[in-house]
Amino acid sequence: MIASVVLAAVAYGVWRVLDEALGRSLPAQLASVGAALAAGGLAYVAVLLRSGQPEARQLVSLFARRFGRTA
Repeated sequence: MIASVVLAAVAYGVWRVLDEALGRSLPAQLASVGAALAAGGLAYVAVLLRSGQPEARQLVSLFARRFGRTA
């Protein structure tokens, strides 16, 4: 639950800053929403990995297999 709250806070913060800076055009919204999703996702994974939850090991294993390494 904490990781989800961090994801929401980071994603909203990034979107808000970029939305004000870039404006409301379609390319600007694509950039601001895309950056917010990426930053929120990274924050979520960082909190999850730090927590030591089983889901964190699953993520590490998934990406290790995807990129040809064993976890």
